[in-house]
Amino acid sequence: MADWMGALCDAQGPDVDPATAARTATLVIATIRGLLLDLLATGDRVRVQDAAESFLATLDDRAGRPPRHIEPT
Repeated sequence: MADWMGALCDAQGPDVDPATAARTATLVIATIRGLLLDLLATGDRVRVQDAAESFLATLDDRAGRPPRHIEPT
């Protein structure tokens, strides 16, 4: 958990204040955990992947980056 938190805080860049970076990192971790739990509970990979891509797009929008696509595994 601490490794994820540090990496996600660092990924936001040096211009983001630490409290905001920690809040965003916590949101990302909690969302990923929820998506993983949903996948394990339902097995609905397509729906969960679609939700994950939508969530990642909101992060891209906030960072001013073009949307990305996750390749299914």
